Amino acid sequence: MTTLENQIANTQRLVITQEGDFPVFIGEGVENLCCPCGNLLIEGYEARLYIELNLQCHSCKTITQTQEWPKGETLPYSLIIIQGPYYPATEPTKILANKTSIISEYVAERIQSKTTIRPYGNADLQLTIPGLDNFASKINDLCQGGFEKHIASAERALKSKNDKFLESPLAWAITHLKQEISEGGIDLGKAENNAAISYIKLLPVQITRWEHHALFDQMCRGWILEFHHTVTQLIAAGYLADLGNNIGFTNPSISREQSPDLYINMSPSDKVSIEVKAPSELQWPSEPPGMGRLQNIIEKQVKKAKSQITGNLGGIVVIGISTTAPGGYDAITTAIDSLIKRGKISSRIAAVMGVVINLRAEYVFHHDGMRTTHPTSISLQRNPKFSGPELFEGFGSVDGR
Repeated sequence: MTTLENQIANTQRLVITQEGDFPVFIGEGVENLCCPCGNLLIEGYEARLYIELNLQCHSCKTITQTQEWPKGETLPYSLIIIQGPYYPATEPTKILANKTSIISEYVAERIQSKTTIRPYGNADLQLTIPGLDNFASKINDLCQGGFEKHIASAERALKSKNDKFLESPLAWAITHLKQEISEGGIDLGKAENNAAISYIKLLPVQITRWEHHALFDQMCRGWILEFHHTVTQLIAAGYLADLGNNIGFTNPSISREQSPDLYINMSPSDKVSIEVKAPSELQWPSEPPGMGRLQNIIEKQVKKAKSQITGNLGGIVVIGISTTAPGGYDAITTAIDSLIKRGKISSRIAAVMGVVINLRAEYVFHHDGMRTTHPTSISLQRNPKFSGPELFEGFGSVDGR
């Protein structure tokens, strides 16, 4: 096996062979990429345009690797995908600044397998004490051991008659339902029981859709203490992804400045921002606010989110609500519509999305027994003040998801 064949077999990266005394690519960056021998490989090099390529020097045959794509980051829409294990560069290729990235088919498939959403899978959860214990154990494993102490805190709170200790809503829900079962059964007429069931029913679906993601560990950590925010984020991401958008999750370990929760890479350098807000005033057990107060809360959250709408393309703001009361979808849709019509939404914001998590169970009878569903309603409303480009696939509203 030749050296080039060895390199292809060992890395699975595309190898581009420099076939003459000229750069493989000519870009518009301010730096050059050279072989260790000094031979010019890329003139005007911009790292994000050359994703995990191997460039074999014409002079010394050394292979120089371009940088790896950041962990968990989605690929931009504008890609040149080169098929096959190697590609002979017989003349320089000109690359426009920040417009298109070059990648091999293998690397593109590998990155997409770790960043794109998967179809809905089997998410059954048994509402029994063993079933809830197994679920708690799975969450603890996914969170790398950080969930047990919150279960213990919730158990102590219940023993002290503090039946709404919601430091960790998920831990409260599991502990509360176990107590209800041990005392004779779950009364589905109680709002708190419906809320608890909803909390634990939300996650198995999200796990089936995102467990493969390279940043799944950060999603798990959010379930413990930022439950409403994280669940709203996952629901919004899933909705937009199902409409054909390539949704990315910001990696907090490498994003030191203000940045949105979600994004879409339109090009190697341009991102659409998606910022998620789930204020405590809009989460059960808080009473649903009246229309005036609801509008004030949403307006305040949208203004706070503006600073996290980064880049030149603007973005959207997601507002999350969880409630046991009926009419949540109509209320948030009306409130957002009023704010938009009164010009209260910044021109940097293309749309406002409302995610309403219905904590009231709906009962469906099957041949093998009764099942509960807790539909989520989503509204995505455009802002006519936004002067930027069309950003998203599938703008519209959907109820009853």
